[in-house]
Amino acid sequence: MAQARVILVRHGQTLWNEEDRWQGQKGTGLSAKGRQQCLAAAEALAGMGIEAIYASDLERAQESAQIMAERLNLPVKYAEALRERDVGEWNGLTDEEVKQRFPQERAAHLAHPGTFAAPGGESREDVLARAAQFIEQVVADHAGQVVLIVAHAGVIKAMVCHALHAPVHAWPRMDIDNGSITIIKGQPGRLRLARLNDANHLRGI
Repeated sequence: MAQARVILVRHGQTLWNEEDRWQGQKGTGLSAKGRQQCLAAAEALAGMGIEAIYASDLERAQESAQIMAERLNLPVKYAEALRERDVGEWNGLTDEEVKQRFPQERAAHLAHPGTFAAPGGESREDVLARAAQFIEQVVADHAGQVVLIVAHAGVIKAMVCHALHAPVHAWPRMDIDNGSITIIKGQPGRLRLARLNDANHLRGI
């Protein structure tokens, strides 16, 4: 089977990103800077031979994907499996607010980074399970093709962990910047990380 090449792009910056708030499956649309990041990413992607686009169905990812899709002249398929980790009652809070309102839960989050779930939310292991299943299906369905996935930092980190067979507690040790490009390639069950958090196209923004 021919290898698939999966290009992962994190959505552009949002107003809540600027305020350093937990977004989870809520949050705001793109900021002006976020739209600029997506336009720059679209230009960087234009020569990569992309044949299909998938995206999270959350507002910030949809908006980002549409900017890129217009440049690439391709439709977008939206998927709930690509949503960011649900952080439940932490949605919209800054980390300082989480410390004040949920001190015991935050301590558990730091002590058990894989299995902890915020009240009403999901764990990183939950995200890893759905993200791994999704990318395995994509490489099976698109053998020999280049595919773009527009998603969130947590989902992209989960897919990288899956490709590297890395434990989920490696997730916090990765940076995935808004508008950055990460590339995973391979066949089902045999994925490799080819590029991580490439933000060269975002210089000057």
